[in-house]
Amino acid sequence: MKSLSIWLRDQQGSTAAEFALVLMPTVGLIFGLIHFGVLLYSTNRLNFAVEATARCRATSANAVTANPGYTTAPCRDTTTAQQYFTSQYQGAATVSTPTVQSAACGWQVIATATYQVSAAIFARTVNLRATACYPS
Repeated sequence: MKSLSIWLRDQQGSTAAEFALVLMPTVGLIFGLIHFGVLLYSTNRLNFAVEATARCRATSANAVTANPGYTTAPCRDTTTAQQYFTSQYQGAATVSTPTVQSAACGWQVIATATYQVSAAIFARTVNLRATACYPS
């Protein structure tokens, strides 16, 4: 049987113990960075969809005003503009129905979304909001 001093100096298994101590923070950092990247992507896609919808609504409104019989404009009214927004958004966040309205600046589109950040011990909801206005 080993004496106590030999037992305390024995370093077999120390690498495994150090690896176990470093592994969890490293994995947490990696998954945190992945979630942050997906959140940035969702924010970018939400902004793009809002801007594209505002531009589509303004240009379609002008086309319908100039040609009253023009019924194939992609964003000829609020409902088709909301459908256009849904086709443009490709992010990971859950999006509510956008608000499409005429404003002093032209056609304004406002959209909100929620992104769920969930890890083993951490869960949070992040609210996203994007606004765009395109002159008519």
